[in-house]
Amino acid sequence: MNSTNEVISQNNNILLTNVLKRDDLDIYIREINSILGEGKLTIRQLIDEAGKRGLKKYWENLKNVDDVFRVFGTNRTRDKGLCGKILEYALFGNMPNSDPNPDLDDNGDIKTNKWGKLKKSGGYRATERIKIGSAGNTDNWSSFDHILNSSNITELKKWGKMSCGVIPLIERVKNSCSTLEGALNLRILYVAKYDLGKSSYIDALNEDLENIKEKLRNKEASQRGQKYLHLHTQGAGRGKNGGRALGYTPKFVTTLVAESIARDKKISIDSVLIAKGRSLYIDPAILN
Repeated sequence: MNSTNEVISQNNNILLTNVLKRDDLDIYIREINSILGEGKLTIRQLIDEAGKRGLKKYWENLKNVDDVFRVFGTNRTRDKGLCGKILEYALFGNMPNSDPNPDLDDNGDIKTNKWGKLKKSGGYRATERIKIGSAGNTDNWSSFDHILNSSNITELKKWGKMSCGVIPLIERVKNSCSTLEGALNLRILYVAKYDLGKSSYIDALNEDLENIKEKLRNKEASQRGQKYLHLHTQGAGRGKNGGRALGYTPKFVTTLVAESIARDKKISIDSVLIAKGRSLYIDPAILN
């Protein structure tokens, strides 16, 4: 049996390892963004440049283009999620999985997000939500009990995967994710980080959670009235009946990314995030 001192020592080593991993990830992402800040790069170009600069010393799971082709080169089906899968694997070594645990342990999930460029302003914004995970199915209302039984967002079973994470941004180009080459030639804009546990959004998220719960009690599964966290359709049966998932709205994703950029660049959020009418986007000078 291990002595008390041995157990304490083991626990301290685990904590130290987690801290080192967290610090290494922060440095790694900072170096990635530094490369991206030097000019417009495709996913392929970023992977090559990250390898040349030895970023593997910060994140050992960094892959190269040959690795990507070995894993995804035989993909012959139209997969709209191919771009995200390729980027997650290339930069973080993460493969698609059904593991309920966060991709990056204490650093949360990797949530690749497609961003579109506005014609008039030239600014970028999220064009899709961030899906957190399956929530239930309207064919079985009791499947939503885990949400109804949560009095606070931090009690949700998905909280570990939704409380923090990394958001790599890909420029949205129509029909670009149908082939491996098309995906590799997409431009990557930025890699953002967020941590809701350290943010001021908990109360707002809880308001959305109460909105969701009230609707579920009335056998309604809609995203009406939800601003940050919403209950949206997923998979087959989109519409009145079918599967539902929890997700962050595109506007909230845009805001989280803007805050990450402001922190990284040590500038005010007002110089990054632009609100014009109902539109919310990143200042063109930041990501162009």
